Amino acid sequence: MPDIVRQPGARLTGQVDARLAKRFYPGPLANLRRSYNAFHAFDKTHAVALADAGLIPPEAARAILAGLREMEAQGIEAVRDRMGGGRHSGEAFLTEKLGANVAGWINLGPVTVRITAHDNGGAALASISYSATGSQVIPLTTIPLVTPNDTTDVSITAQGVTVVSFQATDANGKSSPIQTVTVKLDSTAPTAVLSPGPNAAGWNCCSSAFTITGSDGLSGVATIDYTASGATILQNTVNGSVATFNLNEGNTTLLFSATDVAGNPTSPQVQVAVNLDRTPPVLTAGSNPASANRGNRTVRVNVSGTATDALSLINPASGSYSVKNGANVVVATGTFTISNGAYGFQVNLSANTRQTFTITVKAKDQADNTGTAVTTFVIR
Repeated sequence: MPDIVRQPGARLTGQVDARLAKRFYPGPLANLRRSYNAFHAFDKTHAVALADAGLIPPEAARAILAGLREMEAQGIEAVRDRMGGGRHSGEAFLTEKLGANVAGWINLGPVTVRITAHDNGGAALASISYSATGSQVIPLTTIPLVTPNDTTDVSITAQGVTVVSFQATDANGKSSPIQTVTVKLDSTAPTAVLSPGPNAAGWNCCSSAFTITGSDGLSGVATIDYTASGATILQNTVNGSVATFNLNEGNTTLLFSATDVAGNPTSPQVQVAVNLDRTPPVLTAGSNPASANRGNRTVRVNVSGTATDALSLINPASGSYSVKNGANVVVATGTFTISNGAYGFQVNLSANTRQTFTITVKAKDQADNTGTAVTTFVIR
């Protein structure tokens, strides 16, 4: 019957680093049970070795070892039988307990599937046959065996999920049952983006909420890591592909990345300078003259004031005004520029009717916050 060595790898069981390669010999469930303790010891050693080599984060190794200790408390044989009793029953238990981050994705491709045949005391072995479907398609291939216990290596290089099927045939033409192994290969780093983005002047306004979104087309995003310094101090790791948080007004530097299920991090980390201003600018307004007597004439009113903003500063071209008469009807609109924090403009208003004109002045800062001031002109 064939067996498998998958190498190299960065997740737990079944993806075995070349230095730790170990052959598992499939057979009846009773035979597998005799190997459960060996499988368990290998899983624990493998987790430590992968962490020491920097192939998985230390916290992942700690979680894996804690899961294996829980298996010991429940009974190794009982747990592995419940998970199907196969060579990868430990991996299945950890996947159930810890989630997809230990679900067998490899991020250090390419992967070699090594198939070894054993005659089990019967007729001499003649060949090994294999094929693959999924991300990498390999047509049915038959390799004659030269010596007993000869091996055949199948190289998997395609990103994604590939299922390798294989069996051995002896000299009498008898074949073992077809077996399969699933190879999940993802060596592509995920991406991470921050939203909302700034305006053309490089400023954000209006909301303190920001979102980092990770994207990965293969194994999926497992976590988002981010730190913030400057106006906001933050450090956090969030499970999943989306992290939402609030920033303070001012200048904050964000450093963030996503890590996919296979363990690939965004590289290099993304650094973004966020300039946040949620405070509208401060405006003043006055009219000169402030009033006039009714008459069949037009009065030229000078409107002036100040416009200041302490954070993102005033947009000098953003000034605008509107004038409403006593019936709340807009009778004039216009724009003005701001220079050194001051502005001024003129508007001609009819004095034919006793009424109060309301003059509303607006200006924006560089973050697009809008400030408002109001003055009046009275016809007596």
